[in-house]
Amino acid sequence: MNIHARRFLAYSFILAFVIIAPILIFYTAGYRYNPKKQQLATTGTLVVETAPRAARLTLNQEVEYQTPIRLTDLTPQKYTIEISKDGYYPWKKNLTINSQETTFAEDIVLFKKTDPKKLFDFRVTAMAETPDRKGAAILSHNENELDIYYYAFGSKTVQKIYNTTDTLNEPNLSWSKDGNFLLLTFAEPALSGVIINRTAPSIKITVAEFMANAVKVKFSLEEDNILYAVSGDKIIQATIQNRILVTETVDNYNPVKQADFNIYNDYLYLISSDRNQETIIERHRVGVPADRPEAKIILPTAEYTIPGVVDDHLVILDKTSDTTYFVSLGLGEILTGVTELSSYYYKEKENLLLVADKNEIAVFDLDAGEKTTITRVSDGISHVSWYPEINYVVYAFQNRAKIIELDERDYRLQWDLPIDDINDMVLDRKGEFIYYFKNTEPGLFALEIH
Repeated sequence: MNIHARRFLAYSFILAFVIIAPILIFYTAGYRYNPKKQQLATTGTLVVETAPRAARLTLNQEVEYQTPIRLTDLTPQKYTIEISKDGYYPWKKNLTINSQETTFAEDIVLFKKTDPKKLFDFRVTAMAETPDRKGAAILSHNENELDIYYYAFGSKTVQKIYNTTDTLNEPNLSWSKDGNFLLLTFAEPALSGVIINRTAPSIKITVAEFMANAVKVKFSLEEDNILYAVSGDKIIQATIQNRILVTETVDNYNPVKQADFNIYNDYLYLISSDRNQETIIERHRVGVPADRPEAKIILPTAEYTIPGVVDDHLVILDKTSDTTYFVSLGLGEILTGVTELSSYYYKEKENLLLVADKNEIAVFDLDAGEKTTITRVSDGISHVSWYPEINYVVYAFQNRAKIIELDERDYRLQWDLPIDDINDMVLDRKGEFIYYFKNTEPGLFALEIH
C-alpha cells in the first residue's frame, strides 16, 4: 500500500471518528433526532402498567409491546397509545412524551367484556351493602310477607336471615359499623326496630322490649355493638349483649324543640329550632350540661337528619329540599351542599370525597379544599361507586351501567356496560362484580367486570 492510500485511510478514520463520536456522545446522553422538528432533542420515558398484565401495547399503531413495560429513549412528541387484551374493553389515549421526563400510564384497569347472569329468582325491593363491601342484605317485600337475605358476594347460595308476615310500612335496612348487625326499622308506630345478628341470624332483638317508645334508632358511628335512640325526653345508649340490650341514659332530648341527633367522638350533635324558627345544628360534650352549645351553625328552615360522618365532616340531610350538606365537625364551615345526592364515597388514604347527584359526579380533595368535576349531564346519574383503584367510577346513567376514568389527560375514557333497567346496584370490594336488581324483572343479577 503506497503512502497516498495510507493517508486516505487515516483521514477516513479521522473523519469517521469526528462524525460518529459526537453522535455516540449525544446518543448516550439521551439525544435523538426529531424528524418532525428537524432538530436534536433529549428523549423521554413512558411507564405503562395494567391489570391484568400481559396486555398488548402499541405506539402510533406500529411498534408492539407487552405490559408492564418501561420504554426509554422515546423521541419527545405525542404518541397514540393503545392497550388491548382478548375478552376486555380496549384502552386508547394520546399522551405526550416530554424531554428528560417520565410519563406514567399506571393503574390502568382493563374491564372484562361479559354478559350479565341471574343469580336468584326472588323479587328484590332493596339492597344494603355491608360497610366492608363483601356482601349485602337483600330485602324482598310484598303485601303479605317480608324476607331479608344475606348474600356474601361471590358465593353460590343466599341465606335467609329474617322473615315476617306482619304488616310493616316503609322498611329500611342499615348496618352496624363493622357489619355484624343489621337494623330493620319501619314506619309502624307499635314497633321501633329489629336487630339481626348476621353471623347468628337466629338471634334477633326487638328494640321495643328494652327501650319503651324508642324512636330515631340508629347504630353508633364508632362502635359495632352500640345503638342510640330517643325514649321520651332522654337519649339512650344500648349495648348489644348476645340476646339483650343493656341500656343507659347518656343525655337529655327535647322532642318538641329538637328534630334529630347523633353522637360522634364524645360529642352530641343536635338539630333544633329556635324562637325565630331557624334550624340550628349545635354540639356539646355528651352528658355534660351546657347552658350554651360549644358551637353551632344556622341552616335554612327545613326538616333535617344527621345520617353520618365523613372524615371530619358531619353529613346533614335536608329532607325538605333533598339537599345533603357536608359540615365540618367543629361546625365552623359548610364544605358543600348537594341537591338530590345519589351517592357519596370517602377514600380515607387519599382523603378524597366522591359525591354525585342526578346531574354531576365530582371529587373533593379535602386536604386542598378543591373540587374536580368528573362528568356533567342534564339528568339521569345514579348509583355511583368508587372502583377500588380510585382512577375509575362505576355509575348508572338513565338506568344503564357505565364506567368512567378519572385521568383527564387527552380525555376521560368511558365504557358502556351491557346492563340496563337498573333499580339499584352495588360494586363488590375487589371490583370484580356489579350486583344489581331491575325495575321490571324479579331477581338478583351479577356482571363480572374484572
